[in-house]
Amino acid sequence: MVYGGKPSTGCHLCRKRKIKCDEGRPGCRNCSIYGRPCPGYRPNAVFRNETGKVEQQARKDAPLREKSSASPSASFASDFSSVSSTPMTQALTETSQFDAAASRRAVRALRPSLSLYHVADATWEDRASCFFFDQYILDPDDEYGRGHLEYVPELYTRSQEASIFGETPSSACLRWAVDATGLMTLAQRGHALPLMVRARQTYGKALRSLQAALASAEQAVRDETFAAVMILSVYEDITGERNGLFSAHTAGFDFLMKLRGERQMGNQYGREMFHFGWTRKYIEVLVLGQNLKDGHEWASELFNENDPIESLMLVATTLSRVIQSMQASTGLPDQAMVEGWIAASQECDLRLCQWPLHLSPRWLPTTVYTESGESLLTYNHDLHASIWYWYRAIRVMLQRFLLSLDRTLVAIRERNRDPDDTQPFQGNISEDHVIAICQDMTTDTCRSIPFSLSEIDRLGQRNSSPAATGSQRHRAVKVYVMLWPLWLMLSSGMPTPSQAQQLYSVLSQVGSEHGIKLALMLAREAERQRKDPWPSGTPFGAASILLAI
Repeated sequence: MVYGGKPSTGCHLCRKRKIKCDEGRPGCRNCSIYGRPCPGYRPNAVFRNETGKVEQQARKDAPLREKSSASPSASFASDFSSVSSTPMTQALTETSQFDAAASRRAVRALRPSLSLYHVADATWEDRASCFFFDQYILDPDDEYGRGHLEYVPELYTRSQEASIFGETPSSACLRWAVDATGLMTLAQRGHALPLMVRARQTYGKALRSLQAALASAEQAVRDETFAAVMILSVYEDITGERNGLFSAHTAGFDFLMKLRGERQMGNQYGREMFHFGWTRKYIEVLVLGQNLKDGHEWASELFNENDPIESLMLVATTLSRVIQSMQASTGLPDQAMVEGWIAASQECDLRLCQWPLHLSPRWLPTTVYTESGESLLTYNHDLHASIWYWYRAIRVMLQRFLLSLDRTLVAIRERNRDPDDTQPFQGNISEDHVIAICQDMTTDTCRSIPFSLSEIDRLGQRNSSPAATGSQRHRAVKVYVMLWPLWLMLSSGMPTPSQAQQLYSVLSQVGSEHGIKLALMLAREAERQRKDPWPSGTPFGAASILLAI
């Protein structure tokens, strides 16, 4: 036995899959996500059985030692015997060789051998699902109790168990959706074409199972069905297979949220799923200018104003009603209508100004300074950072919206003014004030990016490697949740040239390093909109159209 050094201390299953193990006790995180008992770890020191190597080397060196120690007469005798061999000597030689071989086999049989723990190899779907959960699952905050898709592993485990004892369409569509998204995540990261083909085939199975689940009223309202649509939307973001920037699953979210009704708000998982679907729908309403056919007023009444996320959702709901009123108006609006839109928007702005005042101290960002003296922002949890990204993006959108409405109101007053009145009308909203607020929001966003990219820790210390293990790993979920807010900042036209370059480079980096094609699409769209920050297709370009009229 010889000392083999300190081995890889990951659990046996993670080492078999060749994935990083966090070495948690009593079991690692990957095994808990996958729903299997952790098989345990290696000892701190490993002793290897080197007897076989020593014997093999000894047999190789034996002729050299015999030749060097043999006398000339012995060498001559051996040469002579090899030339003038008789049948009797050949038989004796064969017998001695047989005995030597038998003795070697006996030695090998008695030789002590190491018994290693062998784990059955996992399928590509198992590896891909573990990789997807590791990259896109955000553990809940200790105080708030919420994360990002943290309930999907439990639902996925139940779906896998259902596939053994009797699978339903809802469990089947979730299982195929997770497998397809995991395979595509792994394929995009490693540029593996065979895995991409396999992921697309699995994606087709997920869509067929989802269609079967939606055909049944009982299966459609299950959590597994809604979670499957959520995971398929993530698949869509990873592959970039969108209709422009519009998602093909928004209608599915809208249908399921209405079908599930108020009872989905009665439990934590259902409430978080509603938050996910609501966000996807209102991204297209507030950002991309999609018509709001039917709001969720019943859900707005159930929102908790003291909840940091739901209070922002209430503001966005009020703002969407203003946009819906603008879209429903025909012809040139009168002065009273524009004044009403401005009043409602200013109420939203006031609620946004008061939003940070009601937060727990744990939710507030922390100002840190790097060794070079640079001022940056860090957060106690990645969820807090994502919510602050959305807060700043909504604030910038609303300020630009108010400025455009105020200019429209001035234009209407100028058109309806008395010919004898030569005094020009002045707007009620200061453009310098709007620019100052937008610059502050954009600056804080740029100061938060190093934390989200895992370039610094919570204390502002530079990480030696962005892919460091533990809580400082550069996981995809940390950058995935900030894609749309960054694009809103970039397309607003308010960042300085250096800030715009930083936001653009982050979107490009996320798309190339993590294989999220949506980030590359947003970067290209932002580049196209540099000359036209808010095109006419967006709701915030509607005020500019009114101004042109």
